[in-house]
Amino acid sequence: MIKHLQLKNLKAWRDSGSVRLAPVTMLLGSNSSGKSTLLQSLLLLKQTAAAPDRTVHLNLGGDEAHDMVSLGSFDALLAHGATPRQFEIVLEFERPEGERVRQGRFACSYGQTASGAVVVQALSLSTVAREFRAVRRERGAYAVWVDGEPRPRGKGLHLAPERSIAFSAEAIALLGPDGAHLQDLSLALRRELEAIVYLGPLRQRPARDQVWNKGGSGSVGAEGQQAINALLSDALQPGAGQGAVLRSVSAGLQRMGLADRIEVRQLGRSSRYELLVHKDGVAANLRDVGVGVAQVLPVLTVAYSVPPGSTVLLEEPEIHLHPLAQAVLAELFADVQAFTQRVMTGSVQTKAQAAKAPAGGGGTGVGLDLLPWPKVDFSKFGPVERKELGRIKKISGANLTRNAVVIPAVTNHDDADITDLEAFRVQLNKENEKSGIKVTMLAFLIKACVAALKKFPDFNSSLDGDSLVYKQYFHIGFAADTPNGLVVPVLKDADKKGIFQISQEMSELAKKARDGKLGPADMSGACFTISSLGGIGGRYFTPIINAPEVAILGVCKSQMEPVWDGKQFVPRLMLPLSLTWDHRVIDGAAAARFNVYLGQILADYRRILL
Repeated sequence: MIKHLQLKNLKAWRDSGSVRLAPVTMLLGSNSSGKSTLLQSLLLLKQTAAAPDRTVHLNLGGDEAHDMVSLGSFDALLAHGATPRQFEIVLEFERPEGERVRQGRFACSYGQTASGAVVVQALSLSTVAREFRAVRRERGAYAVWVDGEPRPRGKGLHLAPERSIAFSAEAIALLGPDGAHLQDLSLALRRELEAIVYLGPLRQRPARDQVWNKGGSGSVGAEGQQAINALLSDALQPGAGQGAVLRSVSAGLQRMGLADRIEVRQLGRSSRYELLVHKDGVAANLRDVGVGVAQVLPVLTVAYSVPPGSTVLLEEPEIHLHPLAQAVLAELFADVQAFTQRVMTGSVQTKAQAAKAPAGGGGTGVGLDLLPWPKVDFSKFGPVERKELGRIKKISGANLTRNAVVIPAVTNHDDADITDLEAFRVQLNKENEKSGIKVTMLAFLIKACVAALKKFPDFNSSLDGDSLVYKQYFHIGFAADTPNGLVVPVLKDADKKGIFQISQEMSELAKKARDGKLGPADMSGACFTISSLGGIGGRYFTPIINAPEVAILGVCKSQMEPVWDGKQFVPRLMLPLSLTWDHRVIDGAAAARFNVYLGQILADYRRILL
């Protein structure tokens, strides 16, 4: 949750001082530039952190479909007469118990380039223990500082911050072990910005009826357009606490004198529903009862649906609210703030948290009622040496644990005859020695997996609640062993590339991985992953699925084996395959067919043309 915000030389604010934010912050009173600027600064950071271009320094808006605010230019943001021509945003945040980073501080000052673009002048990310800074120098180069000391070789254009809240991959690599801590800090800040919920001063007039999408409540939207769907979800979604938000909203409207209660009613046997407002014994459609209820309804819905730890920003509706309504809202938000504080400290659970809690009482493990992790003094048994986990293992450990525990995974083991394919691969490399491109068996495997994913599209899907998302693209991840640990670069659009291009791009990605220069874009978007131990040895293993993917292929070292051809045993080069799949999406028969089809392609690669 964002605790404090400070603005300097930003629009109406020379210096706002430290503005305290609560879990739910409602700005009542007359409209003012200062009030709006407080909101806009946070929304600017939120949309910048979500920008598709990671090199952007501050996203001033302009994309109406995705941006929450559009503020034009640097001059429109800079306070009149500011010297130097820079403005600054500072915020402090706090994360729940159990997070890698519990508290953090962000401070960023912005200037203008000769071309008029907004650029970061100085970025500071800090915790109680450490401070990391990126400072702009001459000609756009940036210098990196840690705890007030400049880092050797820490200067250059490649060290420019990304999306205002993160250091570049090159800067993180430069920091060595400190880089992992900085990544955790940036991720914590990003999560805080993603958790900002905003309800602006304009409220859309409600529709007469609405189709319920049978999903969760989600966000009510900046103009409250999803508030009715949120209430429908609460009233109609089976489970513990069903209808709790609807009852609370009814009680709030009753205290304001706007309604006695509200009701969700199905229209015949259709999938459409209407919201009825009961007042003085008369029931009327929400659209017909005047603007007051429609203005207040999204506010109450947000307040009672707020996720724990969110920063919720609510502006007073442009249409004047009755003083009694303002007083009740203020009292309501005080209650919600206290509740959210208790959630943050772990002393109370939200409805969503309670639904996820294990049945039975008080386990002391990791949310699954497990036994606590054993505490052992190993030195009692002999000499020991203690070493910190590497950066990559620290980052990947939590994901691997979640995937291994949550996914009901099954592994099928099989063997593929690659005798002819290996001979073809060797021949290709001899014919193309001068090109400098070495074709590996993994390149053939990637193309074969793409063909199998096309034939069995369930393997190229991901779970999203109670739905499956089928991907129409084919990005293949491959595990790469590096001195610092295992990473998974992603080869994009493998279906559109030939064997030589795949081999070349794999080589380039593997080199970036060994050099510690892979960026987030190089490791995201995979549909399916291949983990190969072929260069090491072994027979079979059980790879862990990389969520949200639903399957992963493990490959071990090929070896010559006697294979019966119907008349005699003949030596064939056999490749061990281990396919792990998510049983929530894939059944055993489909997994067996996938492996058989993959083996057929590898045995006779001409089948890939069929």
